[in-house]
Amino acid sequence: MIGQALADAWHAERGGLVYTLAVDGTVARSARYWWPVTEAIGAIAVLIKLDPQPQDEIWYRRLWQFADDHLIDHARGGWFPELSDTNAVAMAQFTGKPDIYHALQAELFPLVSGTSRFSSALAADRPLA
Repeated sequence: MIGQALADAWHAERGGLVYTLAVDGTVARSARYWWPVTEAIGAIAVLIKLDPQPQDEIWYRRLWQFADDHLIDHARGGWFPELSDTNAVAMAQFTGKPDIYHALQAELFPLVSGTSRFSSALAADRPLA
């Protein structure tokens, strides 16, 4: 299922993930922001730990490459929040760099040995305390 969502959301011409898909998988809102890319990186990192599939590594590297090429601000740090139709930095929705926690999650999920306290509780089949 995640493979289908990524395939539907991936912008074929310019890369990145479109902001919103309709129920049928077509693009409902084509804006491309940093946080869907970071969330996808984090989700795939967890999936690789739980049940690795061949396409997971491909998507993981594709998303990181796109982020490195277009979203990471190598000159000043942080991530650019939005891209225009030409992959230039845009600020139609966000001004400046609105948060870093999305990007930080993408960087930390692959580094930790487990997945989360939530997943540990599910694995133990007990509710969180």
